[in-house]
Amino acid sequence: MNWMLALASNINWLDLFNYPHFGKPAPGQFAGPPLVFVLLDFALFLYLCHRFIGRALVKMAREENRKFQEEVAEAIAKETEADRIETAARELETTMDQRRQAIADQVRHESGIEREQILGKARTYQGMRKNETLKQVLIKRDMMIRQIRDELLIESLTHLKADVAGKIDPAASPYLFQKGLDSTFQATTHHES
Repeated sequence: MNWMLALASNINWLDLFNYPHFGKPAPGQFAGPPLVFVLLDFALFLYLCHRFIGRALVKMAREENRKFQEEVAEAIAKETEADRIETAARELETTMDQRRQAIADQVRHESGIEREQILGKARTYQGMRKNETLKQVLIKRDMMIRQIRDELLIESLTHLKADVAGKIDPAASPYLFQKGLDSTFQATTHHES
């Protein structure tokens, strides 16, 4: 407080405005701006900066902060979406593995049943072979082979017909349906009979 009084007592308050602000001093004026004018000019500069530039800077800072917050929210949303997609992909991969395993098990089971049927027929054939002559065996063997082949062909065509009817569109594959699958099936079974 004392230093302010000491500073204020050294200022000649009557000659305060007797200093030039720009250019050469006029006659009767002192040679340079006093410290008070420098401080007043600086205070005026700060006020004008606050009044005109400060608000624009604050507005720009708020706008940048808003943009930054939007980008952060967008990044969080994208990260959440990526996590959701990754979870869905993992679930799909697990489901596909389970379906693949189920299909493999079903194929193994069906092929095992067919193999057992074929082996059963072969055992029957071997049992019959012991009681017959060589010529009868050859005739029976040819008939058995033909019968097994016919049964397998009919069964495979039946499965193919059932599978193809649900999977192939007649509009997309017209060459398969020129004669019709039923006529192909009937011609095959008629020919083998």
